[in-house]
This record gives sequence, C-alpha cells and structure tokens, in this order.
Amino acid sequence: MKRVLITGATGFIGSALAKYLRPMNYHLVGLTRSIKLLPTNKQNLVDEWIECNLADDEFNYEVMSNVDYVVHLAGNAHLTKEAAYSEYYRNNTVATKKLATVAAQYSVEKFIFVSTIKVNGDNSESESNFTFTEDSDVNPADYYSQSKYEAEKVLKDICQLHEMDFVILRPPLVYGAGVKANFLSLMRVVNSSMPLPMASLKSNRSFIYVDNLVDIIEKCISSDNLNDSLYLVHDLSVSLPDLLRQLSIAMSSRTILFPFPLSLLSFFCGLVGKKPVLDKLTSSLIINDTKMRNELAWRPKISFEDSIIETVKWFKQGRDCERS
Repeated sequence: MKRVLITGATGFIGSALAKYLRPMNYHLVGLTRSIKLLPTNKQNLVDEWIECNLADDEFNYEVMSNVDYVVHLAGNAHLTKEAAYSEYYRNNTVATKKLATVAAQYSVEKFIFVSTIKVNGDNSESESNFTFTEDSDVNPADYYSQSKYEAEKVLKDICQLHEMDFVILRPPLVYGAGVKANFLSLMRVVNSSMPLPMASLKSNRSFIYVDNLVDIIEKCISSDNLNDSLYLVHDLSVSLPDLLRQLSIAMSSRTILFPFPLSLLSFFCGLVGKKPVLDKLTSSLIINDTKMRNELAWRPKISFEDSIIETVKWFKQGRDCERS
C-alpha cells in the first residue's frame, strides 16, 4: 500500500483530499502542529498523524520514513496586511524547501506542490487570447504569490538535483464546502437578496471546485508518466453576473442584478476603499488547461451547476446551525 503524506490535511483542500483518497488503496499520513489540539471531526481524516511544524527551526526528519508521495498544501495565503514578505517566505518558501529536501533524502517518488495561478498575475488581459498557459510569463501579484513562485523554483532545483519527480499545480480560486474569504463573502451577499450593480460586468474568471481539484491531485499521484510537470488547472471560466445568478438560483434568493456605469461604480468603491476588490472583479483571469486535460486524460467529474448546489447546501447548513 502506497503511503501519501499530506501537509495542510485539516485545511479546506487538505480535508477534501483526505476524504477523497481514504476509500482508495493509500495509507494517508497527515502533518499537524499538535495532535492534542486536533478538532474531533478531523481526527479520522487520515490513517496516521505526525506532529510537525514546518515553520519551526527544528524539523522532524522521521516524517518522511516510508513515504512514497508528498502532497504539499500547507502554507499561508491570508496573513495580516502588515505582514512582511519574510513571514510569507518563511511559511511558504522555506517550509517547502525543508520538506522537499527531506523528501529527496528519503527517496520519495513524487512531490506534488499546489501553488497558485497568482504566480502568473492577477489578470490575464495582457496575454495572447487573454488566457494564461504554462508558457505565460510569471508576474507574482503580491507577497503570497511571490513566495509561492520562490517555492516552485526551490522545489524544481531540489528535485532535479536528487532525481525526485515533481508536479506543480497552479489553480485559481477554489470553492466548495468549507470555502472562506472572498467566495464566502459573495455567497453572503447573494443570500441577502441585495440588489447588485453587476449586470454590466463582462469579465470572465476561472474557478475550480474543490472536489474536481482533488480528483486532479489523485491523478497526479497515480499517473506514472508525470515527470517534472507544471499544470495550470481549472474547471470553468464564468462571468461574475453568471456566477451570481447561479448562486441565486441555488439559494432560491431574489438577488437582482442591474446595469450600472463602471466609472461610477469605480468612483464609489474608491470612496469606501474597495476599488482593489472591484478591479479584480472587472478584470479577466482565464486559464487554458489543455495541457493538463490531455496529459492526464482529465475532465471535471462534477458540473458547475452541481458544484454550486453542493456549495450552497453546505452554506445553508452552516447558517441553520448558527440560528439553532
């Protein structure tokens, strides 16, 4: 039975991956900072827990004993606004370097690293066909994406030196049960049935449903012909108005979208300090994942409509628990 080490196993993507792999023929090993502090509902996610804090100076080298594959999901995406680059670098770049170095020393077969499309930039509007591909230039948009790109480079160097296979995935925004940050905020707005001045927005953005992402990760684990690969991954590109409409349908809300001049919308958002958020919403970020789909023979298992229904179901259950 192959042993898979998952960092960030209690997180949004890590939990979904562990649940997906559990019925398969894998022995799952999860890293946690403290076994004693594991939430009750997370304790049985994997077959074995090992205490290890990747950000610590001291590193438990026994973590890699008898590990066949590593899926590295742990890291920091949303530190405080005052956080220095050194914090992102320590948590995302240095931690990856430590993990990959020890993995290579223990002859791990394959190291799968989940990075971010933000390595290529916040939008794809300057690209040919307005679309990011594996050949697109890198243009990290912030400290987080810069530290992820540095981690990618470190991983490649270590793997090439020690002849350890690697796969790097760059997904866009991931949504699904357990999602936080901007997508959760969007769901709350739609659920309020508040009229939204978004009908005129024409930009398209790529997304990926978490269950489709973990399916891709499993294919990366089980495929023998993936050596030193970089893939951009997504399962759909959709306009913001269409996303809002689909969420509204699934929630049975009465959200009304109405057209509004972008210049005025930009002005009002600037007054309340939300112009950076609007700029993201009004710019396109589109991924071409042809390479990944061809080489992995992959197609989304779950449709956009069904994924939104499942995400909304989780959202509604959470609100019902809050009210009870």
